[in-house]
Amino acid sequence: MRTAALAVPVVLLVAAACGGAADTQQPTTATSALPEVEASTAGGDYTTETASYRVLLRTGPAVTLEVMMQGATMTFVDQGQPVNQHLEVHIFDKSGGAELTSLIPTVGITDSATGEARQFATEPHSSGEIPYVTACLLTNHRVSEPHFGDNLYLANGTYTVTVTIGNEQADTDITVKASG
Repeated sequence: MRTAALAVPVVLLVAAACGGAADTQQPTTATSALPEVEASTAGGDYTTETASYRVLLRTGPAVTLEVMMQGATMTFVDQGQPVNQHLEVHIFDKSGGAELTSLIPTVGITDSATGEARQFATEPHSSGEIPYVTACLLTNHRVSEPHFGDNLYLANGTYTVTVTIGNEQADTDITVKASG
């Protein structure tokens, strides 16, 4: 039962983090600069900061994984479309540099052309068709580099990804282009 052994610590981590997730303070905003790391043809890395955190967003092609925990899988269909992108959210403590997975962020995405905004769900949806912020943790995607995120459908264009951690908010502009 290797799967069950891996799933239990993740469930405990998520359950512990959810206890203090509600915060009624208004977010403060930090706007991103250009990506720190040159974007590859498979996607890109974008870094921004808040007062307390460094946020790394990584985009790339959709990821498929076996289910590592009952009910936890990567999203395959989003907004009625097959997923075509993967969005990773890495959060680092600025004072010590450690990557944090105990603070569950909220992640929103806004289409710059249309202004249409939506938010990742906080947990798996029964339809399996809504991206949720803890999908990568619950499926053990890239065990050596735990992070938040999921697959989603994004048409070509520019989007603003908003990551809120407690009362701090970071906005990052990303560009999506079809390959080939």
